[in-house]
Amino acid sequence: MSLGETGVSPATWDVTVQVPSSITVKDSGIPAESLFSAYASYTSSDPNKRYASIFIYNARVRWNGTYNTVTLGSCSKTGSDGMYDRVYWAQSSAKQLSFTADPMYAGRLPTSELFNSNNPTKRTVNVRIELINFATRTGATAGTGTKSADKYSYSNNTGYIVASDVIPIVLSAYPTWDSTDPGGTYAPGELYTVNVSNLEAQYGGYITKCKLVLGNEEITNTSGGSMSVSVPTTVGQYEPYIQVTDSRGQTSTQYLSRITVRNNSVNVASASATRVDSAGKKNDSGTYAMIQATFNRLNATFLAPTVAYSTVGSSSRTSVSGTWYTSWSATGGFSNAVSNWASLANGTTLYFKASGTYDKTVTYMFYITPKGTATEGDTLTGATYGAYLSQEFFLIAGRK
Repeated sequence: MSLGETGVSPATWDVTVQVPSSITVKDSGIPAESLFSAYASYTSSDPNKRYASIFIYNARVRWNGTYNTVTLGSCSKTGSDGMYDRVYWAQSSAKQLSFTADPMYAGRLPTSELFNSNNPTKRTVNVRIELINFATRTGATAGTGTKSADKYSYSNNTGYIVASDVIPIVLSAYPTWDSTDPGGTYAPGELYTVNVSNLEAQYGGYITKCKLVLGNEEITNTSGGSMSVSVPTTVGQYEPYIQVTDSRGQTSTQYLSRITVRNNSVNVASASATRVDSAGKKNDSGTYAMIQATFNRLNATFLAPTVAYSTVGSSSRTSVSGTWYTSWSATGGFSNAVSNWASLANGTTLYFKASGTYDKTVTYMFYITPKGTATEGDTLTGATYGAYLSQEFFLIAGRK
């Protein structure tokens, strides 16, 4: 844009606005001084024209068409004498003045006004900078001396709207969350579980995918929560990770503690519970309990399993003392208490004589936790296995 000077002699001003090719913003907003710079060059054929100055009154930024506008404030060049900053030159050579927004006057372009729930899938918003008015001044001197502008004739020129190119504003604000990080040692195929909470997309976005990955296994949802995958069946170390994607396509990844997979395990293959009398004989009216369980082990030796119970509908568990036996019959009761756990073979079925009495009118749940020692010397704890001993069992048996 050029302005013709009206004054002592012809002159030309060229004013341009330059903007960054793009700006990335997160959460602090964009300071006005980073959005644009203005350049003014002056050419005159009059050798007595010795200095020039420019004052930019204000600039503004527009986005989403012309519906949103923020005024960025003023910027200027100021000399030590309080007048406008002057650039001097000899004869008719052109000179250039440059300006950026003055942070004293200009605020920030808020991130939340560019990115919010009105555009939850946009990661880039285009804005336009406009230099909406400015003034230029030139001053004359006598001979080669330099004089103040107020002592010699000078002219004013005012321009309105010198628009820049569009600036793409790119959001860089990734989704966040919290998660547990269990780590540890697992048997092949065992479940690995993490809990993902407080999933949050930024600036009006929403979560489109939450993924837990372990080896070749993965589980995906949009809400997090308790997420489980099977541990690989190949022995080794693995690094699980959580990956979350928002509606703008921004993806964050959190790597969790490595886990170790070993060919060592103990578990309960099956279990059941039966009412017995005080001698351990099957009795549908009995108030004592016999727990039967079949145990498996892989590259491990057995340790004594633990037993607990709860009443149905209650989350509170009570430990149960008692003795494990290798034999039991409905008419003869228990025999052969286990004395050497390390000698028990894989697939062994054992019988637990639970101490205490159990009301015939109450439904109970018994929990068995198998234990063992791995060949590497680590202690193994298998998954809890539950078996009902219920009022329904007694009533049905009693009707036969």
